[in-house]
Amino acid sequence: MKNNALFLPVLLIFLILALHGLLLAPLYQYLITDIVLQDTLWLDLVDLLFQHVETIGNVILLTFLIFAVYRYRLRRAKPLFFIGGGAILFKYFATILAISIEYGSLDLTGGLTPYLFAFLLELGIAALVVFLAHRAIPPVQDDYLARYNAAKTLQKPFAESDPCYPFKKVFSWKNPIQRTMMLSILVIVLWRLAAALVSEFTYGVMLKPGDVPVILFYWLILIFLPAFYSYFLGLLFFKLCIKKTKE
Repeated sequence: MKNNALFLPVLLIFLILALHGLLLAPLYQYLITDIVLQDTLWLDLVDLLFQHVETIGNVILLTFLIFAVYRYRLRRAKPLFFIGGGAILFKYFATILAISIEYGSLDLTGGLTPYLFAFLLELGIAALVVFLAHRAIPPVQDDYLARYNAAKTLQKPFAESDPCYPFKKVFSWKNPIQRTMMLSILVIVLWRLAAALVSEFTYGVMLKPGDVPVILFYWLILIFLPAFYSYFLGLLFFKLCIKKTKE
């Protein structure tokens, strides 16, 4: 692989995270603190974009880590893991920087603890996804290689076909790459749901039974919908990574 083979995929990751941290985060912060604009449709639209872009960025980043395990295994993929960790750090650094510029001073509302906790949580999720990918993908590759070598030794016909890629179906639990992608998206959904519940009980008013459908619709639009279509974006991003490493 050329040193710059994955330049475009990495650039896409950082562009998405820059959009989230440098543009949408300060814009959202401005709207929620503006007395005139906080009750307008603009806040809802920016919140929608903010949530969707964050989910897309998370899925694309985790897909990049899954690709690293598939293509290079753990030992050779370490530089790509560092890029992934750096991307997560960039996301929070960009957010703090942009909001601080907006207010004209370093913004650490609530201290560094919330940012540090969120950063460590995302690192933990990334590490979990790498672990899941390592447990799922290499064994399938090793089994295929063993069967290939056995057939070659015995001079028996063998259908040469990568068991992991290209994908034969859009959704396939048997495919270790797609299974790991689906599990990573499930982790993201659970994380976002937990954050939404904490926010609801911490900052929300007393809920009434009639509020439940509204909350469920809110979760559908801001959590489940972006997670669903981000899976397809992840498949396309994985294909891009494969293409760039074969050029």
